[in-house]
Amino acid sequence: MRGHWLVLARIALLAITVLALVVYIAGTPANVAWFNSLHTDCLDICMTAATVQSLHALGIPITIFAVYWTSVNLLFALTYFGVAALIFWHKPDDWMGLLASFSLVTLGAAFPSVPAALVDVYPGGTPRRNMFDVFGQCKVSKKRLWACK
Repeated sequence: MRGHWLVLARIALLAITVLALVVYIAGTPANVAWFNSLHTDCLDICMTAATVQSLHALGIPITIFAVYWTSVNLLFALTYFGVAALIFWHKPDDWMGLLASFSLVTLGAAFPSVPAALVDVYPGGTPRRNMFDVFGQCKVSKKRLWACK
C-alpha cells in the first residue's frame, strides 16, 4: 500500500482506535454501575439475585465483584489494543498489518461488555434499543424471524 491510500488507512485506523478508547474511558464508570445493579435477563456475567446470594454467602462485597469484572473487561480490551499498536508500529506500510490492527481494535472494542453497559446505563437515544422504532414493535416469532406491528 502506498501514497494517499496508506495515509487514509492510517488515519482511519487511528480515528477508530481513539474512538474506541474514548468509549472505554467513558464507559468504565457505567460498567461498574451496570455490575452493581440487578438484572434478570443477560447473556454475559451480570448481577442476578442468585449472584447476590452467592457473593453474600462467600463474604464478597458487590462492589468488589463489579470492580473485578470491569477490570477483566478492560484487561481484555487493552490487550487487543496493545497487540494492535505493536503490529501497527512494526508494520505501518504493510496492508496486512493495518488490516490485523484494524481487526484487533474493532474486536477489542466490541468483545467486552463495557460498550453494552454504557448503552444500558444511559438509555436515552440508545441505538440498540431504538433500532427497531422505525419498523414499529418488532419481536422474534416462531413463524417468521421478525414479527412487527
